[in-house]
Amino acid sequence: ITKENPEPSLSRIQFRRIANFMSMINIMSNFYIYSLTIKSFRDFLTSRISSILSACLRTMTTSDEGDQERRGADRSITQINETSV
Repeated sequence: ITKENPEPSLSRIQFRRIANFMSMINIMSNFYIYSLTIKSFRDFLTSRISSILSACLRTMTTSDEGDQERRGADRSITQINETSV
């Protein structure tokens, strides 16, 4: 006589999915926690984002229009840096 188990058990596949999901949540939450609590991490992110943004804006502008737009972009990046401090 065999007894049926009324509660389904976690299979290895389901356990791995849950473990991978929890790892992903941990990594994503660490990013937000670090950015909210550690000032040097915020400064690092701000400098990286501003350098990437300025490089993108430089590549999108043409040589004739680029000088005026680049000056405006540099001013907006400076304003972003000043407000984040």
